[in-house]
Amino acid sequence: MIYVLTITLLALAILTIVTLIKIQGSSPIFWILVPLLIFNIGFTWIVMYDLKGWPVDIMPPNESVFYNSILSKPDIYVVAKPKDADDPRFYVIPFTEENAEQVKRAGQMKERGQIVIIKQERDNFKAEVFDHTVENKKD
Repeated sequence: MIYVLTITLLALAILTIVTLIKIQGSSPIFWILVPLLIFNIGFTWIVMYDLKGWPVDIMPPNESVFYNSILSKPDIYVVAKPKDADDPRFYVIPFTEENAEQVKRAGQMKERGQIVIIKQERDNFKAEVFDHTVENKKD
């Protein structure tokens, strides 16, 4: 994905520069290519920032598996794997006393060897031990 984005940005930049040299800014194509180039550069900036591995500034999705956390005011960093994802993701949530207490509790459960599932309650972090009997009920 990043290679395609880099190649298209480079091609668009070269095309824009060549076009600007040829038409000297008097054609409507100039007014189409310049905003496209600016948009593509901005989009590249956003994608590159997201691909660096910085934490996502949202609560982990409901039913995510909790792996670890870092409590560092003014934020709490949580590593969790969403239910349908292949890999864990790094999340940042606001530091509140309730969130800090729940994250500490989740860390303690994890240290005891329990699988910890994240259950959201609005904008509050909540963790529970995974109940395998719910998933495997025999009828």
